[in-house]
Amino acid sequence: MENEIFVCAKNIMLLKKCCDTTGYRKLKEIKLAYGITGTKEVTVDHVCLFFGITIEQYRESQKIAKKEE
Repeated sequence: MENEIFVCAKNIMLLKKCCDTTGYRKLKEIKLAYGITGTKEVTVDHVCLFFGITIEQYRESQKIAKKEE
């Protein structure tokens, strides 16, 4: 988890505390915003820039969610 580079809808769901539909929608918005097409993937950096957060804040949101499981 600590060294993940790519982000999927589940990561967005954990970050924003939203449902899976919203997670996929936000992931699509990020792809459109940064021109990510085809098989290219969204990175942690893309997500942090899009939401205006630091990488540490992103990592912390993923850790907290994992502890709750």
